[in-house]
Amino acid sequence: MFEIEPKASEIGLVVAVDPSALVRSFVGSLKPATRKAYLYSLDCFREWIGCADLNTLAAQICRLSGAEAKLLLLKYTESLTGLTPSTVNARTQGIRSLVRLARMLG
Repeated sequence: MFEIEPKASEIGLVVAVDPSALVRSFVGSLKPATRKAYLYSLDCFREWIGCADLNTLAAQICRLSGAEAKLLLLKYTESLTGLTPSTVNARTQGIRSLVRLARMLG
């Protein structure tokens, strides 16, 4: 018979995401052109929030609930008035991808 290993949450383990490892994994998995675009969008978001660096930004993102992260992204999107829809999408895509990876890693 096959045995299925229990998930960490089922046995009471809490798996914390290391923000610097999250940023390294995220940036390292991207193609060069995508990396440049995503890092630019994350840097703009980092400045808007007022974080010192990307690791601090990742740590703050990891502390947010899903609803809080969506609300923050909505507020950021609203602050991008005057830009074309494709520019707004490009600025938010890197953030969405980082949040998606953070959720996937727990």
